[in-house]
Amino acid sequence: MSISRSSEENANLKSSAMASEIIGGVLTGMIEIVAVVSLASLVFSGGLTEFLPRAIGFSLAGATILVLIVGLTSSHPNIFSSVQDAPAVIMALSAAEIARAMSLNTSQENIFSTVAATIGLTTLITGISFLLLGQLKLGLLIRYLPYPVVGGFLAGTGWILALGGIGVMIDSNLTLTNLYLLMQPELLARWLPGLFFAVIFIILLYRSKHTLIFPGVIVGAMALFYLIAVLLGSSPSELSQAGWLMGPFPNGGLYQPPTWIELKSIEWRQVFGQTGSLITAMLLSVIALLLNTSGLEMVLEKDLDIDRELRSAGYANLVTGLLGSLPGYHMISSSALLHKLGARSRLSLVLASLVIFGALFFGATFLTFLPKLIVGGMLLTLGLDFLTQWVYKMWFQIPKLDWLIIMLILGTIATFGFLEGVAVGTLAAIVMFAVAYSRVTVVKRSILGNVYHSTKTRPHSQRRELVDIGKRIAITELQGFIFFGTASQILDSIKAQFAETQKRCYLILDFSRVSGIDSSVTFGFHKIQQLAKERDTELVFTSLSPYQSQQLERAGILTPSDQEIKVFKNLDEGVEWCENQLLEESGVTPSRTIKEQLSEIINNPAQIDLLMGYLERLVLESGDILIKQGDPADSLYLVESGQVTAQIERPGKKPLRLQTMSGENVVGEVGVYSGLARTASVVVEQPSTVYRLTRTDLNRMERDNPETAIFFHKLMANLMAERVAHMTKVAEELK
Repeated sequence: MSISRSSEENANLKSSAMASEIIGGVLTGMIEIVAVVSLASLVFSGGLTEFLPRAIGFSLAGATILVLIVGLTSSHPNIFSSVQDAPAVIMALSAAEIARAMSLNTSQENIFSTVAATIGLTTLITGISFLLLGQLKLGLLIRYLPYPVVGGFLAGTGWILALGGIGVMIDSNLTLTNLYLLMQPELLARWLPGLFFAVIFIILLYRSKHTLIFPGVIVGAMALFYLIAVLLGSSPSELSQAGWLMGPFPNGGLYQPPTWIELKSIEWRQVFGQTGSLITAMLLSVIALLLNTSGLEMVLEKDLDIDRELRSAGYANLVTGLLGSLPGYHMISSSALLHKLGARSRLSLVLASLVIFGALFFGATFLTFLPKLIVGGMLLTLGLDFLTQWVYKMWFQIPKLDWLIIMLILGTIATFGFLEGVAVGTLAAIVMFAVAYSRVTVVKRSILGNVYHSTKTRPHSQRRELVDIGKRIAITELQGFIFFGTASQILDSIKAQFAETQKRCYLILDFSRVSGIDSSVTFGFHKIQQLAKERDTELVFTSLSPYQSQQLERAGILTPSDQEIKVFKNLDEGVEWCENQLLEESGVTPSRTIKEQLSEIINNPAQIDLLMGYLERLVLESGDILIKQGDPADSLYLVESGQVTAQIERPGKKPLRLQTMSGENVVGEVGVYSGLARTASVVVEQPSTVYRLTRTDLNRMERDNPETAIFFHKLMANLMAERVAHMTKVAEELK
């Protein structure tokens, strides 16, 4: 019984899933047909209206291919791709410009062929750009585009869509200069109902997220239109003659491939004259596809392979471009509709493409009954939606300066044209980058050498001396990208540091966190050199990459022949060199016996004499191993003179240097006190004299002479406390 019930439930689930696929495919296909007609009407308006049936045929053929190829190759089975509004807006402007330029002594057929070639070429190049970005895995480039610039382009797109929608309803091309035509009484009845339709449509879309709102409004508006027509006694033929309906369309299929004569009549000079528009449409398509992909990830609640989506759209546009169709890419609304209807396979997309294909060959009669109010109202809805999103809503969501940039781009597009708006937007992006990046400090940290020391552990006397004279080392750590807008920050920081230092000092500029140097900063570095000479200051550059060194050499700042600027591979080496210079000038040398060194820390000669009885004197040569990594920690060493280095041994690699220590230092005490194995090796770099205290002798001292053991532990505590105090001070300065 349970088995049969389970089988019945599975059958019902499969039946429900199949119904969702069929309903989703048919519904999205029908919506796409209306959208294609609207966008084709936007491009082929005014003097090009007579070619609208063929333009619709080209676009429907392209939409069929787009839906099918993207649907079958996308990284998610619910991705619906469509002929899109943003590039259609640019193509509408290009078509109008070509029509004006070729209107004299040129047949309408030649104009149509040239416009169709321009559209096809734009789609092909858009497809190539999609493919290249996908192949090079550059899909995340959208994150680097300034948000207000994108907003300005989309707001401008909304403005042109809105004007185009009204233009479809009144059979005229609208611009900012002829808006007064809309107030003519005979035209008011043409566009005011469409505006009412668009406003109601937007309100419903914002108040309800139901998947049937979109198709329901379209069907309801058409039903209302024909109900009013019936009440007024107007037949479809009368409505068509009066210009209220789309068409008339030719009998048979809408797709009529270009003839050889038409291909020969293309004015390629006019086509290539639209290069600016072509590039603009391509860039807008890339931006819109990447934005839509990001939006789809939120709608579908799934991460998408952005580079795969680019390649998928690229292949589709390469095919549709050959058909003369407008560019297309992923569509959020129809994809979301499929998702909400429960369509989970690619079957719904195959069905949607079949519905569009059917309209291409059998839908001319249906399209003839499509009211211009609906087509124009759809475009107006899209335009007002863009303007609402990017003008009204952004006022409350982004800084006012960013909003003003959006309005600047929108105003430029509305007044002068889209290409001019693109130019202003590009300039705005450059200015935004320069202003924003100039606010980011390139000086990560400024610190003096009395606080920041090299990793070389020096004798107590030298450490004490460096606390006094270390202020003569000024360290400036740089970060980010250095260009003309930020170079002045470096000079200001150096001047502030010089106010705390004496003349005859050392200035270190560290480039370890610098990502790049612009050639425009040459003047700024020359001013730093000049300031250093005035103050008798040695310039030291550290952590320069090979490319940065080449840049500074070409600019004449670094000259290999003279040694005005010292260069070291890292900050630690640069600081150590400066410290050596200062100590040499001061005359402080560590040539003192171990007794003299210990007396300076704790002055107790009697206990020092007793302690010496437990120490073993060792004389070592360069290359000797004092401590071996991994061995038991059974001894500690007091370095009287010479130099040793602690390093981590790495099989197959060079040892990693941790710390270099000269005389008057203790080595290996941490292991003795903790009881852990040696974590690093200590190698003798210069002939050295050290005193060894074994753990056995330390235990003997604690047993036989506890007072001396207390003295020794106090000595170690003083040395460790000094190190901790210095590290704490450095940490405070580096916050």
